[in-house]
Order: sequence, then structure tokens, then C-alpha cells
Amino acid sequence: MGRSETYGSTTALIPPSSSRSVQPDRFLERCLVLGNLFRLMKPDANKRLIANIVGSLSNAPKNIQERQVGHFLKADPAYGRGVDEGLAINVEHLVPQEPVLASD
Repeated sequence: MGRSETYGSTTALIPPSSSRSVQPDRFLERCLVLGNLFRLMKPDANKRLIANIVGSLSNAPKNIQERQVGHFLKADPAYGRGVDEGLAINVEHLVPQEPVLASD
């Protein structure tokens, strides 16, 4: 059993450290949710989101920047490319052909 932490009015269960790895299907589910949210947002909100992420990642090591851009690309290619361009790194090898979408 893990421990719990409270953030405002929300309590989150933190799993024990031995089970912290994210299951692949849960990761894709999170990508789907983030991609859907990105696509629902207005273009100016997307630009602000990308600018905030770029600002937060600008001092991170390059390997972490690339890994995060890869995650954003899986959520939505425009999302990932926006962060990639803002960080001025080239992650073309990470670009998926299609965003992660729910299957029918």
C-alpha cells in the first residue's frame, strides 16, 4: 500500500516506489487525454501553454527535453512540434505519423 498526499481538496494515492513505473496502456491513455485537451483549447491558449512548457524545460538537460517532446508528440504532433521549436532542438526522429486517438 502506498502513502497519500493532499493537494488542496484533492488526495492522491502515491504508490510504493517499487511500483512507480507507468504501465504502457496507462501512458497511452494519458497521451490521449492530453492530446484531446490540447485539441479542444483555443489557438492562443495552446501558444501560452507551449510557451510555459518551453520556459520550464529551457534549463533541463537535452535528453530530458527530447524525452518530454516525445511525450508531447504522442499526445498531438502540433503540441510536440511547438515545444520542439520553442526549445530549438531537433527531434524529427521522434515524430509519430498520427496522434494517439481512442479506438472505436
